[in-house]
Amino acid sequence: MRDFAAEERAYKDIHQEARKSRKRNLTVIDGTIVDNETGEVVNDRYELVTKAPDEVRRKWAEGQRVKQELADHHDQNGGFVFAYYESCKAVTERLPGFNQPDLARLMLIGTYVNFGTNHLTHPNGRAIDKKALAEILGMSRNKFSEFYKRLVEGGAVIEAPTGLIVNAELFYRGYESDAPKSVDHLQHTRMYRKTVRELYEMLGSRSVKKLGIVYSVLPYVNFKVNTVCRNPQNSNEDELDAMTIGELADILGYEHVGFFAKTLKSIKHNGQSVFKLVEDDGDARSKYIIVNPNVVYAGNGDSLKGLKVLFR
Repeated sequence: MRDFAAEERAYKDIHQEARKSRKRNLTVIDGTIVDNETGEVVNDRYELVTKAPDEVRRKWAEGQRVKQELADHHDQNGGFVFAYYESCKAVTERLPGFNQPDLARLMLIGTYVNFGTNHLTHPNGRAIDKKALAEILGMSRNKFSEFYKRLVEGGAVIEAPTGLIVNAELFYRGYESDAPKSVDHLQHTRMYRKTVRELYEMLGSRSVKKLGIVYSVLPYVNFKVNTVCRNPQNSNEDELDAMTIGELADILGYEHVGFFAKTLKSIKHNGQSVFKLVEDDGDARSKYIIVNPNVVYAGNGDSLKGLKVLFR
């Protein structure tokens, strides 16, 4: 049975600007909202509520504030690319033969993918060829030749007639809905271009492997609160199972937890730590780890303000 009262409530919940462009093109039947133009069920876009108008406006305003803060965060960190990975699976299993310096260089390469095409390009749109890539990475000819071979043979970079293309199953820049279907089984986060480039330059060739730690940690980072977890896909904060620094050191192959902790603390961007180590019960191995959202962040913005407070 058509519910006219519910339709009115649905229309009232749509923002004024959206309502102007979508005048009475919804039908509500037995609690199901249908777009009259497409026939699509759109319950996921609109909510049937009986809340007071002031409460609706307050929630809408809060949602807009969070969206704007997230947009500002993207801009401040130079925009982002999507980094794809398999949850709780070491990145070296997908990229056998790649060491931590390789992963750091791969992160830098990922920041140069062109929007929508994934071709490697300079900021001005000019194509990045093999020679230009070596210059960007700051590698000697021999070392770059070896690394480039691993990139191509490992499928990270594809040599195409149109230029060099980064495998979209590793990094993709564009609308999320346009990403290839082959990434559907993967998890992803936003990796910020300006921050990664500045970290790469700051660390230099001798310490660049430290940036590779960031890439290595991605499969264990909870998308909402940026904490390294045993169950990173869980969206319920009360159920998160934080991974200790001792466990992460074991996973990444560090024999000495103290050295690993010191290494994490030494990675900074603009004076801010990239990894925040939180003490638990005074046990060095039980510290847990939070990743700076200026480097990677996958959340919808709800937790962003609180996270940024930790990295002032």
